[in-house]
Amino acid sequence: MKFKLSFVLCIICSLHASLYAQEKSNNSDLRVKRSIFYIKVMSDKEKGTNYKLLTTVGGQFNFEITKNNKVISSHKVANVDAIAMDELFVDNFISFKYLMKNKVKSKCSEKYYLNLRGEDQVICQKEDIKIKKLEQFINELKSKFS
Repeated sequence: MKFKLSFVLCIICSLHASLYAQEKSNNSDLRVKRSIFYIKVMSDKEKGTNYKLLTTVGGQFNFEITKNNKVISSHKVANVDAIAMDELFVDNFISFKYLMKNKVKSKCSEKYYLNLRGEDQVICQKEDIKIKKLEQFINELKSKFS
């Protein structure tokens, strides 16, 4: 009799616990940011500095400047401005990668590392035209978000 009673109590307790078990949670956290593009400075002067355009699941945009993996500044960006920034970066990226000839055919000393939605590109120290155009873009970003 004791065995039956303890068995029944165990079943009731387990049913009670399962009724109040936590439901599966949705893992679409709106705070998670996905990179649209980023520029990593590889040269000695500003080494470790990154310029990133990020988006959230909710469709918000942020522009972040980081130095040695620490956020220096973070700014919310309006959708219109984010689209304009993205289009300009895409134009530059495509131009650098496919339209402009690489001056360096062998191993180069890297000045910038670019990433556009998972596709990457390196700009070498001796590629003056690319560097000038990219630095102009970076200066526009800095002036807009300083």
